[in-house]
Amino acid sequence: MQSGTQARLVELCERLAIATVAGELEWTPQGETSFVCERLSVIFRVRSHDRNGEPPYELALFNSDRMKVERLLSEWSYNKEPAFWNDDLAVLYAIARRQALGVTHLLDDLLAELPRIRSVGRRWRAPPGRRR
Repeated sequence: MQSGTQARLVELCERLAIATVAGELEWTPQGETSFVCERLSVIFRVRSHDRNGEPPYELALFNSDRMKVERLLSEWSYNKEPAFWNDDLAVLYAIARRQALGVTHLLDDLLAELPRIRSVGRRWRAPPGRRR
């Protein structure tokens, strides 16, 4: 991959994460560890390359004919140093996953259902007999 193309893909990765947080992009699950965002002329897919939810991550771009045209993959050097874009891919994966799976809404719903902790700054403790 050319360094100019690589730099543009890293910038795209950052912009996708920002646009997702801003609510401008919508991701949908495609399997358990793959998330897709479709636009008019391009499809983005971010996924766990090994399909285990962990790195390496891959950002792939598909054209309107659904052909993969480019990708950015987590990489490590021979001495195990991570590529500078690995963190950006990990952030995009986490944001796309949370948005696609509705994690924020799920947590909001659960917290609304559960009783609030009354005293701020005081830690909750298990009732006697329930401690491990």
